[in-house]
Amino acid sequence: MKPMSYGGSGDKKISWENRQRRSRTCSAVSAVFIVEKMATPQERAPIVVWFCEMKSVTQTQRNFRTHHQKDPPSRNSIIDCKKKFLETGSVVSKKSSGLPSTSNDDVERVREAFAPVTGNL
Repeated sequence: MKPMSYGGSGDKKISWENRQRRSRTCSAVSAVFIVEKMATPQERAPIVVWFCEMKSVTQTQRNFRTHHQKDPPSRNSIIDCKKKFLETGSVVSKKSSGLPSTSNDDVERVREAFAPVTGNL
Protein backbone atom coordinates (compact mmCIF):
# COMPACT_ATOMS: atom_id res chain seq x y z
CA MET A 1 0.00 0.00 0.00
CA LYS A 2 1.31 3.42 -0.94
CA PRO A 3 1.78 5.96 1.92
CA MET A 4 -0.66 8.86 1.91
CA SER A 5 0.72 12.26 1.03
CA TYR A 6 0.22 15.24 3.35
CA GLY A 7 1.37 18.41 1.68
CA GLY A 8 4.83 19.17 0.47
CA SER A 9 6.09 19.30 -3.06
CA GLY A 10 8.01 16.96 -5.31
CA ASP A 11 9.50 13.84 -3.72
CA LYS A 12 8.89 15.01 -0.16
CA LYS A 13 5.91 12.94 0.99
CA ILE A 14 5.11 12.30 4.63
CA SER A 15 3.41 9.09 5.67
CA TRP A 16 0.63 9.13 8.27
CA GLU A 17 2.92 7.40 10.79
CA ASN A 18 5.69 9.99 10.34
CA ARG A 19 3.15 12.79 10.64
CA GLN A 20 1.92 11.34 13.96
CA ARG A 21 5.50 10.89 15.22
CA ARG A 22 6.31 14.51 14.36
CA SER A 23 3.13 15.68 16.09
CA ARG A 24 4.03 13.84 19.33
CA THR A 25 7.56 15.24 19.22
CA CYS A 26 6.30 18.79 18.73
CA SER A 27 3.85 18.38 21.61
CA ALA A 28 6.62 17.21 23.93
CA VAL A 29 8.84 20.10 22.88
CA SER A 30 5.98 22.57 23.37
CA ALA A 31 5.32 21.27 26.88
CA VAL A 32 8.97 21.75 27.84
CA PHE A 33 8.98 25.22 26.29
CA ILE A 34 5.91 26.28 28.30
CA VAL A 35 7.49 25.12 31.55
CA GLU A 36 10.64 27.11 30.82
CA LYS A 37 8.65 30.30 30.16
CA MET A 38 7.04 30.53 33.61
CA ALA A 39 8.51 33.46 35.47
CA THR A 40 9.76 33.24 39.05
CA PRO A 41 8.55 35.77 41.64
CA GLN A 42 11.91 37.57 41.25
CA GLU A 43 11.22 37.88 37.51
CA ARG A 44 7.55 38.86 37.95
CA ALA A 45 8.23 41.89 40.17
CA PRO A 46 10.01 43.93 37.47
CA ILE A 47 7.33 42.86 34.97
CA VAL A 48 4.71 44.72 37.02
CA VAL A 49 6.95 47.80 37.35
CA TRP A 50 7.81 47.90 33.64
CA PHE A 51 4.22 47.36 32.56
CA CYS A 52 2.88 50.06 34.91
CA GLU A 53 5.58 52.54 33.79
CA MET A 54 5.49 51.86 30.05
CA LYS A 55 1.83 50.87 29.60
CA SER A 56 3.10 48.55 26.84
CA VAL A 57 3.20 44.77 26.87
CA THR A 58 5.64 44.75 23.96
CA GLN A 59 8.09 47.08 25.72
CA THR A 60 7.73 45.02 28.91
CA GLN A 61 8.61 41.89 26.92
CA ARG A 62 11.65 43.65 25.42
CA ASN A 63 12.85 44.76 28.85
CA PHE A 64 12.36 41.24 30.22
CA ARG A 65 14.34 39.69 27.34
CA THR A 66 17.16 42.23 27.77
CA HIS A 67 17.32 41.92 31.55
CA HIS A 68 16.90 38.13 31.93
CA GLN A 69 18.41 36.92 28.61
CA LYS A 70 15.51 34.54 27.96
CA ASP A 71 12.15 34.53 26.20
CA PRO A 72 9.61 36.79 27.89
CA PRO A 73 6.22 35.75 29.24
CA SER A 74 3.20 35.97 26.94
CA ARG A 75 0.96 39.02 26.67
CA ASN A 76 -1.71 37.35 28.80
CA SER A 77 0.81 36.35 31.48
CA ILE A 78 2.02 39.94 31.81
CA ILE A 79 -1.53 41.30 32.05
CA ASP A 80 -2.48 38.60 34.59
CA CYS A 81 0.63 39.38 36.65
CA LYS A 82 -0.31 43.07 36.86
CA LYS A 83 -3.93 42.22 37.67
CA LYS A 84 -2.86 39.86 40.45
CA PHE A 85 -0.53 42.48 41.90
CA LEU A 86 -3.29 45.12 41.93
CA GLU A 87 -5.77 42.70 43.54
CA THR A 88 -3.50 41.06 46.14
CA GLY A 89 -0.47 43.36 46.46
CA SER A 90 1.81 40.43 45.65
CA VAL A 91 3.21 38.64 42.60
CA VAL A 92 3.80 35.40 44.52
CA SER A 93 1.47 32.52 43.73
CA LYS A 94 -0.81 31.51 46.56
CA LYS A 95 -0.21 27.99 47.80
CA SER A 96 -3.20 25.71 47.52
CA SER A 97 -3.87 22.51 49.42
CA GLY A 98 -4.44 20.67 46.18
CA LEU A 99 -7.68 19.20 47.47
CA PRO A 100 -11.12 20.81 47.29
CA SER A 101 -12.84 21.49 50.58
CA THR A 102 -15.53 19.06 51.65
CA SER A 103 -18.66 20.12 53.51
CA ASN A 104 -19.89 18.32 56.62
CA ASP A 105 -23.05 17.34 54.73
CA ASP A 106 -20.95 15.53 52.12
CA VAL A 107 -18.98 13.72 54.83
CA GLU A 108 -22.17 12.54 56.53
CA ARG A 109 -23.67 11.38 53.24
CA VAL A 110 -20.58 9.26 52.49
CA ARG A 111 -20.54 7.82 56.03
CA GLU A 112 -24.19 6.79 55.72
CA ALA A 113 -23.56 5.20 52.33
CA PHE A 114 -20.72 3.06 53.68
CA ALA A 115 -22.06 2.39 57.19
CA PRO A 116 -22.54 -1.29 57.96
CA VAL A 117 -26.15 -2.38 57.70
CA THR A 118 -27.49 -3.55 61.03
CA GLY A 119 -30.60 -5.60 61.42
CA ASN A 120 -31.96 -8.95 60.40
CA LEU A 121 -31.42 -10.05 56.85
